[in-house]
Amino acid sequence: MTDVRVSSRIGQRRRSWSRVALLVIAFSSAVVAAVSSTSSPARAVDAPAPFVSAGSDVRCVKVDPDQPTVVPTPGFNPLVAPDAELQAQSFPPRPTNPGDLAVWQSYARAYLAGTVTNCATPTASDIPPELQSIQQSADGYTPNWAGYLVHDATFSDAQINSYANAVTGGTSDQVSAWAGVNLGSGNGHQLVQAGAIMQATNPNESELFTEIWGYNANGVFQDVKTPVAYGKIAGTLYYAHATFGNNGYAYFHLVDVSAKVAYQPPDYYTNSTLDGHAEVLIESPCVPAGCSSGYLNLANFGVWSFSLVQAYSPTTGWQDFAHLDNIEDFMYRSADNHTLAVPSALNPDGTFNVTWENPS
Repeated sequence: MTDVRVSSRIGQRRRSWSRVALLVIAFSSAVVAAVSSTSSPARAVDAPAPFVSAGSDVRCVKVDPDQPTVVPTPGFNPLVAPDAELQAQSFPPRPTNPGDLAVWQSYARAYLAGTVTNCATPTASDIPPELQSIQQSADGYTPNWAGYLVHDATFSDAQINSYANAVTGGTSDQVSAWAGVNLGSGNGHQLVQAGAIMQATNPNESELFTEIWGYNANGVFQDVKTPVAYGKIAGTLYYAHATFGNNGYAYFHLVDVSAKVAYQPPDYYTNSTLDGHAEVLIESPCVPAGCSSGYLNLANFGVWSFSLVQAYSPTTGWQDFAHLDNIEDFMYRSADNHTLAVPSALNPDGTFNVTWENPS
């Protein structure tokens, strides 16, 4: 993978059919086990039950044993705080849609009450066997993205609110929906991403995840994929925020707002830098042998909606994708001239949809 290849692919994305892709790598228990986890001061509370029910049965893969619930910041009340303070506190943004707002307010009240479950970074032994096959491996670029990218600024952050769709399909049919920074191409520009992976035949194995993927500045390949929470994710409102600093550290904030489950791990050092891109995308998986060997079927996700689609750079500040220089990506299979998924136009309020196109 070279920078020349990155430039050529950016040019391809400007045409009507996108050929952008992501290498989706198998969960590596050895790598995930290496993710560092720091302990917070112990609190005099009992750990909650593994299942946190909000009609969704979503649970942490691992509840933080030292801090099992999120500790509210003294003096901070998200219910009355202005949007800028919410951002400064890394709190999920306040939705404008009345239905979403009601879900968010319930989460905010749980946060103030100290009852939001705090997920920890799991080690390999914490992860149920059924989750270890969710993300399949790949070995080459494939046309498996649909959504939007922004560029021409040093973007360090991307965030979304989204409802996880129930999906249908056969065995192994999957789809993921996430926000990320960098494209993961070339040395020193690793992709960081956070979002949801949905299973068609095993909906209880759907998950919220984070991932760092690609070659660092030393040419060392890393794939650190962390399943954070899992269960019946479909129908829940989730918030995903991925950050990549110029200091080489990656940071995540992932929240199931409906289920009141949150994850904010320690910064993770990657020895990579920004490449000027942020993205919000739907992704299709590859077969375990790699994308050059074929694809798993893209699960039927219907119409997937993203809201509060925003990115940050020092020159632009926080902006909706619609107000930034953006590139539209279609998911297109050139072998048989078939469209798999198509994004709608970006709306001024930072929303868009991606529609499944029956890729049979």
